[in-house]
Amino acid sequence: PEDNWPGAICVDFMHDQVGPDGKSTQKLDDRKWILGTDHLREKLQATEWATRQTVQKSNIFFTCAYINFGSKTRDKMSVCATSILWADVDYVTDNYVTDLLHKCPLQPTMVNRTGDGIHLFWRLRTIYNEVEPKGKVEQALAKVHRWVPGDKTHNINRILRVAGTYNTKSKYGDEPPKCVTVVYNDIDYTLDEVLQVPISIYQIRLSDSFKEKYILDGHSPIDKADGTPDRSARDFVIAKEMLSKKHTREE
Repeated sequence: PEDNWPGAICVDFMHDQVGPDGKSTQKLDDRKWILGTDHLREKLQATEWATRQTVQKSNIFFTCAYINFGSKTRDKMSVCATSILWADVDYVTDNYVTDLLHKCPLQPTMVNRTGDGIHLFWRLRTIYNEVEPKGKVEQALAKVHRWVPGDKTHNINRILRVAGTYNTKSKYGDEPPKCVTVVYNDIDYTLDEVLQVPISIYQIRLSDSFKEKYILDGHSPIDKADGTPDRSARDFVIAKEMLSKKHTREE
């Protein structure tokens, strides 16, 4: 980027805080900025951060997109550009990761193992400055999230773990797993290449709550006011029939 590049990577040092209800939340301890002209990869894997972590029990995250330098917040409106897409998948085995990558329409540039989950990254060929909410970048993020059964992390101000640091969530106790890069491919994509990938029926996923409410209980989610089903409702009926007959994925 140019010398007057306004964006930076925001790195947050946070720790787990367990509330009276037993739920764990993240509390911000410190924030560092990496300017776009700095050596990003080296700084994101800086060994002094890992050393500091062991003392302070911090979890270290970086913003996937570039944030307006010095911004007091890390909301969507403070994002100015991005050069990667990402996805977050929890609770996966090594065999599942292999199967997931085999079926992925576009191979990720990098995969980080974060403990019992993985973070996937697709490097973009250029830096995209048009990152307004619900814009082309978020559409592409939503697209890659359909390829993996992960969390809904397609917001453009998402933070993910830094490779080379430890996942010090309280559930891991005194043996926190290290976030390590397990896959690296020297490939990149354009947003159009991502957006043009057709979605397979195998990649359509229904949440458990949706299946329980609409499949098992027999409710129809979408009907017109006059009682006639619209196209979505008709599609739903077909999907419900296929599920009830226990068709295989191939069928």
